[in-house]
Amino acid sequence: FSGPLDDTSVIGHEGEWAPDGRTYFGGDLTQGQYYAVNVDDPRKPKFITKFTPPVGVHGLSISPDGTRGYVTLSGSMRNEGANTNGFAIYDFTPISTRAADPTPKLLKEVYWADGSTAQHTIPVKVKGQDFLIAVDELGSDGVQGAASRIVTCGTNRLAFGIPRIFDVTDPMNPALVSKLTLEINQPENCPTASSDTAGLALFGYDSHYCAVDNPSDAKMLACGYFNSGLRLFDISNPRKVREIAYFNPAM
Repeated sequence: FSGPLDDTSVIGHEGEWAPDGRTYFGGDLTQGQYYAVNVDDPRKPKFITKFTPPVGVHGLSISPDGTRGYVTLSGSMRNEGANTNGFAIYDFTPISTRAADPTPKLLKEVYWADGSTAQHTIPVKVKGQDFLIAVDELGSDGVQGAASRIVTCGTNRLAFGIPRIFDVTDPMNPALVSKLTLEINQPENCPTASSDTAGLALFGYDSHYCAVDNPSDAKMLACGYFNSGLRLFDISNPRKVREIAYFNPAM
């Protein structure tokens, strides 16, 4: 199928399928909104709804039963004067059940001050417990030159994006349990890292996309870090994550 949807105003960027394959969710970066499309009949997709999060749009993910949405709130403290980077948890039940009013309900917002441009989320179970992996694309103050990164590190905030793991057993009270910070990401190594990446247009030692071995029983997490290559982590204990392998190809 290729053709216009009922609402042709949306502009796609990031996207994700509901685990049952019945719904496609997209992030409209240009207009700051998320949207859902009914694909019960793949030959006749139908627009369901669109909604505007508290701030910023990028990637998102959906719980296995389709009732929870974990959307990124892609912001920056530097650009907006407030801490606006993180994720939000939505009740997607009205969408998954095809309710007459399919508007999802915002349940919880979570923000942090040492990252920006939230990239995507991954809901996982580890030993039966619910966790959410949230990945940033850039550091605390967004796009920066080498000198600005050093200033950021002087505030003891991260100059490069990293993944984080949250305990979301209680969706109304998510708790940060781990920050996957490489040695090069540590503030004390900021001068070296900034010098290394001074000539790059945008990304440096930032994280980008991550994936787990098995979302329903996760033990390993693989993440791409641009200049730091591919990193593999043991997350069998999300509160004590260990890096177990890496591959950084020659440029």
